[in-house]
Amino acid sequence: MSSGEADFKTYLESLLELRIYEDGGQAITDGELVNLLLEFLGAGTKSTNKLCAAEVDVIVGADRGTIEEAEISRMLYLKAVVLESLLLYPPMPFVVHNIEAGEEATNMLDCWAPRCALL
Repeated sequence: MSSGEADFKTYLESLLELRIYEDGGQAITDGELVNLLLEFLGAGTKSTNKLCAAEVDVIVGADRGTIEEAEISRMLYLKAVVLESLLLYPPMPFVVHNIEAGEEATNMLDCWAPRCALL
């Protein structure tokens, strides 16, 4: 760790160091650890679903069964949820390719990339 870098612990590290003093200072069990991690990772899913459904109801109407394309562009919260989901779960794997410093440019899939570019 560099001298200017802040010293911090991850959530998992904090949980692993957690002691329950009511139980004589015991560490949490593996099951409790898994439950806490799943709770952390799944936090907000119910409220997110409710907010997305409410936004659709407001823009489209609760009685209508179809959504028009023009209405989708007005669903800003739903768009944010979808984009965030794609960040967490990309639709396809990707590989970062670094062009060697000695190469002037490289042609990849009919696209020219400059030297030292990350693709």
